[in-house]
Amino acid sequence: MIATGHQLPVTSEILFDYQAGAIPLKGSSRIPLMPDEIKKKSPISLWNTALEFHTARIFEPLLGPWYILVVPLVGLFTLEISIVGFLVWFIARKNKRSDQNRNPRNR
Repeated sequence: MIATGHQLPVTSEILFDYQAGAIPLKGSSRIPLMPDEIKKKSPISLWNTALEFHTARIFEPLLGPWYILVVPLVGLFTLEISIVGFLVWFIARKNKRSDQNRNPRNR
């Protein structure tokens, strides 16, 4: 069971369960129901859509079981770009300073 909770001011408490949704525990917290029109037109909830993007399962139809590699590969590419960007900046800064030391008139 995956669950989290939220405590509203005063005495209201709501339990958010992955399967059951929002469940009021204490107080008179009434959670409005989703309109039937939206339920009929939407094949998947916004929460589940966001979860599919967050876990990269949205790519499963394209990549099959290899979709699981999307998140780690994006992380590695981001790390690589950050390191290369820092190195390019550092080398350019170092070269600029060495040029200024060679030609004191250009300061």
